[in-house]
Amino acid sequence: MVGNDQAKGHFMADNLVVTCGTSSIMNKGTMKKFFKDVFFNSATPTNSMLLVDSWTSWRDSTAIFFRDAAYA
Repeated sequence: MVGNDQAKGHFMADNLVVTCGTSSIMNKGTMKKFFKDVFFNSATPTNSMLLVDSWTSWRDSTAIFFRDAAYA
């Protein structure tokens, strides 16, 4: 049975990006999507700073600055 709120659909915010994965750990594909859709978005101020933990992939500048037609 669907309640009234569910029947209306989901709340859509233009400043919120939601994605999912198969585990609780971010993978490189999700990281690339984060940078493309969130951090390198035209709405992000040019003087932004990203603080991250010691996950090895954060040091992979090739993956971070990756440009591919699939992610364009």
